[in-house]
Amino acid sequence: MRICICDDERAVHGEIVRLLRENDANAAEYPVTDLYSGEALIEAYAQESPFDLIFLDVEMAAASGVDAARTVRARDKDVMIVFVSNHRKYVFDAFPVGALHYLLKPVQPEAFADVYRRAMQRYRDLHAELHLKYNGDRYTVPVREILYVEGVRRHVFFHTADGVLETVGKLSEYAPVLHANAFASPHTSFLVNLDKIVRIEKDEIVLQNGECVFCSVRCRADMLKAFDHYLGKRKW
Repeated sequence: MRICICDDERAVHGEIVRLLRENDANAAEYPVTDLYSGEALIEAYAQESPFDLIFLDVEMAAASGVDAARTVRARDKDVMIVFVSNHRKYVFDAFPVGALHYLLKPVQPEAFADVYRRAMQRYRDLHAELHLKYNGDRYTVPVREILYVEGVRRHVFFHTADGVLETVGKLSEYAPVLHANAFASPHTSFLVNLDKIVRIEKDEIVLQNGECVFCSVRCRADMLKAFDHYLGKRKW
């Protein structure tokens, strides 16, 4: 995981690195970039999206952390941003840029541990893959790119924005890993990626690419509950 610490207080950099290593035995192997201004973070994103997780100070000279976060979010919808600040008054500025959380200085170990646990889970979700085979071909499909999965007799179809991948088997064989990565079942024959849903209507689910998936009366209540829970986790 590529981590950035962007804070104009050098002591904060050292403290966050210490907390990273206390919470993750592998943290010493992660590339950590130290930046000391919002302008430096913006510049880092001028050519690419280089980070998975950013610890970002709110109050910095010239470009504030919130200003920098807006630029970063416009280029990278997946990067996790954790604001770090001396004051609570900026907390509501974190919502529009989809911040993972807002930590107060001095950073408390318990608060950091909770945020880092959620960041690692989000990272695993974003990078989970399935390995499929059919008629001698082998496929690797990132779970995040799957719109929905359909089981038909002894075949399973993985619908993505780039097309459909087929394999022999049962939908139930893939259900555990998909449920763990924010999929829910609107019908016994389908599993839908909650991140790809635009809206849930009376008897169907509308996805980002315009496709609709049938939602049974029996499953609708659980589907709505799963979607509401997922949206709640994404907001904060």
